[in-house]
Amino acid sequence: NIGEFELSPSSPLKSLIPEVKKITKNLPIGFKYKDKLIDWHSSFNTSLEGELEPIYSSDKEALYLLRHTAAHVLAQAVKELFPEAKLGIGPATEEGFYYDIYYERPFNEEDLKKIEKKIKRKISQ
Repeated sequence: NIGEFELSPSSPLKSLIPEVKKITKNLPIGFKYKDKLIDWHSSFNTSLEGELEPIYSSDKEALYLLRHTAAHVLAQAVKELFPEAKLGIGPATEEGFYYDIYYERPFNEEDLKKIEKKIKRKISQ
């Protein structure tokens, strides 16, 4: 347990990071809420009923949560570089993750390098 915190409706969980850091240096990578895995970007429109269970990198759910987050980062990078691209589904899988992306042409090697560079920049922020 990392403590009790007050979260304003519609505020992402990441707004709590400064408060959580006052209690522990070992930040969870995400949470489990009512058997659903959620990340720091999640927000809630109503007050939470129950507790958020922290998920740490050593937990069995961690890899799935990291893959889920990686899919979101990929989608953000693609939309920033190619705003007209349409995103389909992008789930985490047992092997990694994927995203269905509809664009006027297949991405070429140069496009993929730009996407990779954008992803690395986003991750480092």
